[in-house]
Amino acid sequence: MGVAERTLSGQKLWTRKPARSTENKDVPDKVMDAESGMNASAMNDILSSFRETHGGHRLDSCIQCGTCSGSCPLAAAMEHGPRGLFALIRAADLESALRSNTLWLCVACHACTIRCPQEIPVAELIHGLKQLAMEHGLAPKPARMPDLYHLFAGQARARGRVSETSIAVRYGLRHPADMLDKLPLALDLLKRRRLWHGSR
Repeated sequence: MGVAERTLSGQKLWTRKPARSTENKDVPDKVMDAESGMNASAMNDILSSFRETHGGHRLDSCIQCGTCSGSCPLAAAMEHGPRGLFALIRAADLESALRSNTLWLCVACHACTIRCPQEIPVAELIHGLKQLAMEHGLAPKPARMPDLYHLFAGQARARGRVSETSIAVRYGLRHPADMLDKLPLALDLLKRRRLWHGSR
């Protein structure tokens, strides 16, 4: 195999570290950030938590084949595809992984998990990284996706189910301008009986 190989989606998967390129978003060209906002001890504690509590030890079996990134429908919009995200973690640069927009662009379609030849629960690991980013204040601010995730996950944990209307209302109180933009869509859904008032 040459220096680079393309997946069916056209994304480059590098077999060795290339010269810096703006086209290659999957594999980071830097594994340690000299201007890191957290000290090494704190990040080591978070990394240990990820391995022990969130199943991060499963990354030990990752072969960096890139199947996850090639399967992801939003990899092109991510700072790092799932493969690159896991490369950061294995290189002990957890802070860059937790600050990455990758966590918030994941739609949990589980295509990565289904196709992983090592049977690594990729989507579940990304969910765990989201939780850690929220807990340690590393989620982007201001950002709508972390807030929506927090509302959805919190309600699911507390009640075992979610109310779409309740989430929409709470989210709207935090981001009124965004909700006003979506008001025509909400009215159309309500008219078609696709917007439910109660919990499912």
